[in-house]
Amino acid sequence: MKSTVDWLRRDCADTSARASRRVTPALLANVRVQGQKLEQVATVGIRDGSMLVVTVFEEDNLKHIEAAIYDAKTPPTLDAKSSVVAAARKKEEEARVQCRKLHPTSMKKGKYEKRSIELKVFQDLLDNYVAEIDKFLVDMKKMLGVSR
Repeated sequence: MKSTVDWLRRDCADTSARASRRVTPALLANVRVQGQKLEQVATVGIRDGSMLVVTVFEEDNLKHIEAAIYDAKTPPTLDAKSSVVAAARKKEEEARVQCRKLHPTSMKKGKYEKRSIELKVFQDLLDNYVAEIDKFLVDMKKMLGVSR
């Protein structure tokens, strides 16, 4: 269940950072220039905490890199933030379902009695992880400034 929560955090971190307009070199990690990753033809750094600086290795690639960056993503708007939250909501539900599937599986593997203390412990673990998943989405909405 913990790995499911970690998956949700990792999976949503990049999109939420992009939607919140935080600048990190990871924002350009998916940019491909003529079939190569951007890191193979240039370096990406940060200046003043709000500006990405791309240093090209070979000047011949400059136009291709510029075109690839412009084609990659547009700046986020309120609609983009809402779509990020909607996608995160779907992933959140997937994570909840995965945690709920793991609960009966672990019960069968343990072969516990019907009213044993282990059942209560597993149920408490499930409740805690589901609450953590719910809190993650609430925090993401708050960070992005999206109310719905």
